[in-house]
Amino acid sequence: YLYVSAFDFGRWNPIELALGDAHAFELPFVWRNYADAMGALSGHGRSYARMADIVSCAWASFARCGAPRCSSAPPGCTQMTELLEQWLPFSTSSPEYFSLQAEPRRQAVLNHTIFRVTDEFPGDDRCDFWDRASLDWRRVRN
Repeated sequence: YLYVSAFDFGRWNPIELALGDAHAFELPFVWRNYADAMGALSGHGRSYARMADIVSCAWASFARCGAPRCSSAPPGCTQMTELLEQWLPFSTSSPEYFSLQAEPRRQAVLNHTIFRVTDEFPGDDRCDFWDRASLDWRRVRN
């Protein structure tokens, strides 16, 4: 499964202004800690609460049945998991990711992306870095 956390923290949110996009920003939603405080700081508490429901239920489902949406939802998650699109395992033959935002959705991985325009998830043109990178560090010491 492949996802990107694309939640809009709000343009004038102090956290967003200080940190921008940061690794692991979905974790307060997974564990439902600090989502209330972050929502209060932003003035958009409802959207933070909804995102906490979406993410925590997807992760609880994954723990329960090995997929982000089970046929039988975890306790307290029936309504939320019914709202989620089917989230498919990643496949190179049909590469898709799940965009976690106020209205989560499946998205195709694009062949080419334009920085800050269509790059919620980097396209194939930007994902082959490791294939092209020279990792021969032995020459660095010489």
